[in-house]
Amino acid sequence: MLGSRHMTHAAQDLQPLLTDDAPVRALQRRLYLRTLTVLCPTTLILALFVPAYPEPLRGALLLCALASAVLLVVLWRGWAALRTVAWSLLLIGVLINETLLIGSLVGTPYTPHLYFYVTLLTFAWSFLSFGDRLGRRLALGIYLLTLGTALLFVLPGTPLAQTDLAPFWRMFTIFSVISPIFIVVLSALATLTRDQMQGRLRALSQFVYQDALTGLPNRRAFQEELDRRVRRAVDSGAHGTLMLININEFVHLNDRLGHAAGDEALRILTARWQDGLVAGSHLSRTDGDEFALILPTLAPAELAGQIDRVLSRTHEPMELGGEVHTLQARVGVSHFPQHGDDASTVTSHAGLALAAARGQEPPVATYSAELAAATERRRQVLHTLEVALAHQGLHLVYQPIFDLHTGEVRSAEALVRCRFALTPEPGPDEFIAVAEAAERMRPVGQWIMGAVLGQLRAWHDSGVHLPRVNVNVSAQELLTPGYAEALLAQLSSRGLDPQVLELELTERSVLEDAAVRELHLLRQAGMAVSIDDFGTGHSSLAWLHALPITCVKLDRRFTHMLDQDGAADRLAHTVVTLARALELEVVAEGIETQEQLRRLRELGCVLGQGYLFTKPLSPSEFVAFWRQASRTDVGQDTSP
Repeated sequence: MLGSRHMTHAAQDLQPLLTDDAPVRALQRRLYLRTLTVLCPTTLILALFVPAYPEPLRGALLLCALASAVLLVVLWRGWAALRTVAWSLLLIGVLINETLLIGSLVGTPYTPHLYFYVTLLTFAWSFLSFGDRLGRRLALGIYLLTLGTALLFVLPGTPLAQTDLAPFWRMFTIFSVISPIFIVVLSALATLTRDQMQGRLRALSQFVYQDALTGLPNRRAFQEELDRRVRRAVDSGAHGTLMLININEFVHLNDRLGHAAGDEALRILTARWQDGLVAGSHLSRTDGDEFALILPTLAPAELAGQIDRVLSRTHEPMELGGEVHTLQARVGVSHFPQHGDDASTVTSHAGLALAAARGQEPPVATYSAELAAATERRRQVLHTLEVALAHQGLHLVYQPIFDLHTGEVRSAEALVRCRFALTPEPGPDEFIAVAEAAERMRPVGQWIMGAVLGQLRAWHDSGVHLPRVNVNVSAQELLTPGYAEALLAQLSSRGLDPQVLELELTERSVLEDAAVRELHLLRQAGMAVSIDDFGTGHSSLAWLHALPITCVKLDRRFTHMLDQDGAADRLAHTVVTLARALELEVVAEGIETQEQLRRLRELGCVLGQGYLFTKPLSPSEFVAFWRQASRTDVGQDTSP
């Protein structure tokens, strides 16, 4: 504490940066202890010299010693901040010094002794507030001023030497010997304390500004560095780039392999990214699986190279927990000052780009006004969807799935709908994609499944026994621990057989081993499983054979091109042939023309759905349509 008031200020400035204030409290406690080393000599000196004075001086000095002891307790208990004590001593010292000086001129007998004590406290205040260098000069100046004043009273031949105050000031000769010793002790303690506090503050600064796991600068350091660079760019006309990097599915990696493996993955990625960074780059870890890379002015080709390097180095295999794994990253980019003239705006815009990069190939997006507008629309769509979830604003429609040869309604696909006060109104594909990107498909899926099971129970109770209802399930739902067990429990509680459901999954949904395990449990219970939008992913024959599926759905894009594109025709034929070989059903989606229907029949496709037959129907409309369609030949030139 003797060191410098700047040490105190530094500790106070560091405190709001820490979520855990224990390091700052420990530092303050050490500073308090150092302050005690200032006041203890003062109290000791007073105690030693109290017996040398007659009454009533002895009583006055005892009061001063008591005041020092009280101040020691105040500082030790932390009842007063150091800076507050320093400035209080300054104010009290000035007021008391002036009062005592005036008192000495009128001959008050106890004034010089109290003045000496206040001078000692002033020495302590000098070091406490201004540190060892400036405090040394100030204390020495006060001492010389006080000594010079005393000499005017004690040197022979001076006018003041003959006054009544001279005897009192002659007592200062004792004080003039003690004061230099006291100043030297204070100075030495202040210097030592300064060095120690600077070392501790450096260590504390490293704690505040460095990520403990990776050794990279942390979020606080990133924010300050970006702020400096953006201000410099605005002032000088230079340019820079901010890249936000997010590791995809890192939470799942932690869940599967444990946090130790996740930490090792972060350390490996950090080392890879740091290798080959351009000069002037600043890489930092800003969150658990998020990093920030600030780049200097680069040519477009150089910037593209840096982005490609980050993505490729992330995707390189790494050994974790005795297994080889690969990770994927996505990148959001903003440029400054083009995309913002302050650090907060630049970061926000890079964050928007990062969100937009989800699901893209390559997984990179750069901020633009169009991207911002699309982000705002997604925000509005998600908000409307959240309100609908909370206030029963969702509803289901059902699209029949026909036997293309007999006209029989074999099942129906349940489709969720939501009303939006937006122009243009979002379609199901859009708001489902928004919910998936925001990781809100679990609550949406839970509502859909509950509504479907409730409708099936109601239909069964009214004598409508539809063979099966298809329900779309997202990867987020399927990866929920215990998903299969919970779904089977819902069916059981409603008295429904698992065979009344068919789950429709995208190819991406079943890439995880955990998802495949859940599907096996459902298939064992008798539930059907189909792959939706087949042909748009990265399926392989071995992959299809290993999955517990019963059906594949030919994506509507291939159906639409059947009467226009020979390649699409051949692909559809291949899918149908492959499905037959694997003993799987094939459902053609999006049938809209008689020519498409004719060609699908020729290819041997048995099942289909689309607007050629009917649009999705409300529950009551569907029941009426189902009864009528059961008696109609789908081969007619009209809808069944």
